[in-house]
Amino acid sequence: MIDALRFWVTETDIDGFRMDHAGHEIPLFFWEESTAAINPLKDLFWLAEWDEPRMHITFDATYDWDLLHMTAEVAKGKRTAEDLHDHIQKDVTRYGRNPFRLNMIDNHDENSWHGTIREKYGDGEKAFAVFTYTAYGVPVVYSGQEAGLDKRLKFFEKDTISWEDPGKYFEFYQKLNKLKVDNVALWNGQYGGMPQKIEDGNKDVFSFKRTKDGNTIIGVINFSPKKQSVKLNASDVAGSYTDALNGGTLSSNEMQLGPWQYFIYSNNQ
Repeated sequence: MIDALRFWVTETDIDGFRMDHAGHEIPLFFWEESTAAINPLKDLFWLAEWDEPRMHITFDATYDWDLLHMTAEVAKGKRTAEDLHDHIQKDVTRYGRNPFRLNMIDNHDENSWHGTIREKYGDGEKAFAVFTYTAYGVPVVYSGQEAGLDKRLKFFEKDTISWEDPGKYFEFYQKLNKLKVDNVALWNGQYGGMPQKIEDGNKDVFSFKRTKDGNTIIGVINFSPKKQSVKLNASDVAGSYTDALNGGTLSSNEMQLGPWQYFIYSNNQ
């Protein structure tokens, strides 16, 4: 198996591996031996389809399935933005600063067995996509998500994705990619800013701040189908900020948000 891994690096110059069920009846020493043998060949990215801190002995990234399921419950009104804040803080405590944690609203299992993004998140789908890019972790864009995929793909048979993109999702995700790259505060793991909760007095609104190397991002996301009002802690939002996705500036710590509305402010001018 290690020879097979070596083949893909030496013969095809692959950039990394996603290991299915990486902790399921597979001894951790196998991954230790694999990475020790293969990493000297190239700077590789190792992704474990698993959710345990111990995997980061050898892997760069793991799946945050609990956060995936929690966001779906928030969309249905069964959980709140407060639960998302609590989860992120507990996850940082458990995993530390360095690991990359995959933050997603879809993947192949979810789409086929539990429903499309539209089925799970309804009109809030873009608000939750913005959350995956900005609040915490590494965002995942699953096949067809960037084109507004709205069907359950067959799991064991070939199934075609339409790339016509009538909803202009490509432009939406292109903006998010640029936002992620241009703001070091949103970079992943130790390279970005740790998420900080901003008190806003509203359990349905997720307000946060991330700062790294002079770059600050302030995010305010309404995770409800109703209009919401917030009053942000004034000291947390002091400074000059521009809405990186919609235009405009952050002119007051008191804000009105429409259903599922989001604002991502950056001090990068």
